[in-house]
Amino acid sequence: MRASNKHILILVLLYLSILLPLKAFSQYIDQAPPQTKTKISKSSVNIGEKLKYTISVYTKPNVLVRFSDPEELGSFEVLSTDISERIIFGKKVTTALYYLVAYDTGEETMPKLSIQYRYPGSKWENIRPGRKKINVKSVFETAKIEADVKPIEGPIGLGWPYKWHMFIGISLIATVGFLVFIYIRWRKNMLERLRRGPPREIVVYQKLSSLISRLKAKGEVGSSDFVNLAELLKEYSELRLKLGKKSMTSEEFLNGVREKEPFYKKHGAFVSTFLRRSDLVKFANHKPSNEESAQALLEAGKLLTDLMPEEG
Repeated sequence: MRASNKHILILVLLYLSILLPLKAFSQYIDQAPPQTKTKISKSSVNIGEKLKYTISVYTKPNVLVRFSDPEELGSFEVLSTDISERIIFGKKVTTALYYLVAYDTGEETMPKLSIQYRYPGSKWENIRPGRKKINVKSVFETAKIEADVKPIEGPIGLGWPYKWHMFIGISLIATVGFLVFIYIRWRKNMLERLRRGPPREIVVYQKLSSLISRLKAKGEVGSSDFVNLAELLKEYSELRLKLGKKSMTSEEFLNGVREKEPFYKKHGAFVSTFLRRSDLVKFANHKPSNEESAQALLEAGKLLTDLMPEEG
């Protein structure tokens, strides 16, 4: 009898010391508070930029979970909320996804959000997820502005090919400018010549040539024509030989042409004879013979050809 009581006492003590705590611990494990995990898409955002705030609750499949549906979380505005459930390795994961936007700058701490859970046959219990910090920046922060400001650098040096092109370009511009300058001067001289008319020697040449042609066609040379022919021939020679003095007497002219040796060797004898006969016709009423007139026209034509001026 005493042995049976002793065994019963041992069993009671064993139950109280081991089995009862194990049962209580098992009940605690079965109804332990769920685990939570929080996540933010960005730890630093600009003001007005959207971000995602995710809260995941890990429970047994038979546990109910519900989230609050706030319009604001601290200084963050809640744009929308998306709640979903899924089973992963025998555990139920209830996820709440909050789309937020911040309108205040500075370092913000996400406030604790109210989350409730309930085991079957139990009351609703509250859990609080961890808190996250977010840095909300202004788009006009000094650091960003300074980062965007870059030092002014000097002009980029040009390589040799570009310098060569510049040299060619400057040379072409200078050449074109010079040609334009030459053309303007030439044009100005041409207009000046047209304004003044042909040079005197060309005018005299045309008169002398016309007189010789007319007298040859006429077949005779009168006293006045003989004197006129001599005067034109003397003036023409003065201009072409550049004797310097105009309206010379016959002696002054002959003294001048003696210094023009090539001309004097070729035409000196004719000019000397022709001018003296012209003076006789003009001052002594001498009448030139047909032979003298023919010779005068022939030699005057030769002299005219030898001293022909250049037009321009």
